[in-house]
Amino acid sequence: MSITIHFGGQLASLKDLDALLSFTTYYAEEHDWSFSALKEDSQTQLQPWEKGISLQAHPEVEPLHIYFDDSLTLSTFCKTQFGGVEAHLEIIAFLHAIEDFFQDFWVEDEGDYWKTNDQLLLKSKIDFVAQILDDIDKSIKEQKDENKWKYN
Repeated sequence: MSITIHFGGQLASLKDLDALLSFTTYYAEEHDWSFSALKEDSQTQLQPWEKGISLQAHPEVEPLHIYFDDSLTLSTFCKTQFGGVEAHLEIIAFLHAIEDFFQDFWVEDEGDYWKTNDQLLLKSKIDFVAQILDDIDKSIKEQKDENKWKYN
């Protein structure tokens, strides 16, 4: 349970894939994001469409995995809950930067920022989920304290 951004799309050609990955590498370098590109080696032969990159935009969010299937379709997600509003905004900015590479691009943002650009709404959703997670953690700790003699 956490705020997650689901996204994906369809590229028209391998040229678009190469352009997207080139831009993504540039974007990561410009924003000081760590990244790792999928590369062919002596043990792995890749098909022309088997290209991709993983980006670490923020230490408290999951990596963005930009990998395609053989029809040049991307479908992935990134949990941003623990990175807070700023990390979420960084991911959304990246998605806006890459959307024109796709002939069909979609985003389902559980924080609703993609559609609304409302930072207060995003913050309230992140805070709401954080409170639920804190309540669950507290409940588990209380239950452990109540039952500690049963399990020792």
